[in-house]
Amino acid sequence: KENILEKGMLSISILEDIPEEIRKIFLLLKGKQFTSYIQKLLEIKDLLPDPTMNWSGLRVMLPNSNQMIHSDARIHPVSKERKEVTCLLYLNKNYKKSNDEGCLEIWSDDMKNCIHKIEPLNNRLVLFLNSEKSYHGVPLVKSERKSITWSINSANSSLSKRSKALFVTR
Repeated sequence: KENILEKGMLSISILEDIPEEIRKIFLLLKGKQFTSYIQKLLEIKDLLPDPTMNWSGLRVMLPNSNQMIHSDARIHPVSKERKEVTCLLYLNKNYKKSNDEGCLEIWSDDMKNCIHKIEPLNNRLVLFLNSEKSYHGVPLVKSERKSITWSINSANSSLSKRSKALFVTR
C-alpha cells in the first residue's frame, strides 16, 4: 500500500508468501523458545510470542525510501496484549554505511536528540523495548535494505491504549 509515513517500503506479512527458507527461520524467531531466551536476556517477565503476523514479516526498503520517526503501536489489535519488544534481523550483505545509509535511528523521549544510529549489518539482531516514547525510524535509504521484523508481547495491556503507531515531527 502507498504510505507517506513509510515511503518506499515493501513488505510480506502473509506467512505463506514468505520464501520457505526464511519462513523456517522466521517461525523459530517468533516461537516460544526464542521468546523465552529474549525474556532471560532482557530480564523481562511474562513475555509472549505473537502467533499472528501483525507487525511482523519480511521488509525491504527501496533506494530513496524512508520511515518517519515514530513510536510503535502498543496494544495488539487481535489479542489485546501489549507490545513489549520490537525485533529486527537485518539481511544486508555487502552493506557499507558511506554508500548505503539506512541506519535505524533511536531518538530521545523529548525528540531533541538522536541517541543511537544502528547500521543494518547482515545478521545483526536489534531488540528494543517498546514504550509510549520509543521513537525510532529510518530517515534515508540509498540502497535496498532488507530485514525480518516481529514483536514480542506481554499480557499486561492495562498501561496503554494506543493501537496504532504514533508518528511525530522533529
